[in-house]
Amino acid sequence: RRQRAAGRRPFATVAAAAGPSAAKPVAPENIAVVFLKPHASTDEARAFVPEFLASKGATVIRSGSTTGPEIDEQGIIDAHYSVIARIGMARDMRALNLGAAAAAKFEKGFGVTLDEAIAAGSLHTAATALEALQVDPSELLDQCLAVGYEKLQ
Repeated sequence: RRQRAAGRRPFATVAAAAGPSAAKPVAPENIAVVFLKPHASTDEARAFVPEFLASKGATVIRSGSTTGPEIDEQGIIDAHYSVIARIGMARDMRALNLGAAAAAKFEKGFGVTLDEAIAAGSLHTAATALEALQVDPSELLDQCLAVGYEKLQ
């Protein structure tokens, strides 16, 4: 359930850092939008968040504030969760249109082409992995974290 707030919500757009000694900027692999909820939007919290993120190797690339109605009008939260649902609940790996860069990364990481893995039935989306492994989402996450995984996009 979405909560609406009339006040402005501070946000930060965060990218994975290339490291303090990086000679040139690189495209980040991970980008997130971090919102402070209205009740938590204090001077202390607004100072803490970028410091904490920096201590974890992330870089704030943009910050500002937005209102609850702006969030609703722009569909920010809906867009975020629709991407997660589309990818996580897909049943056909080919429907994800991963592209040549993802296919190359997959082959480098796993020693088999993406097409070969899909054809062999050894590659699953989150939805099909739950069924194939007969586990719940928490167990699937635990298994993925235990064996490691490669982020393709």
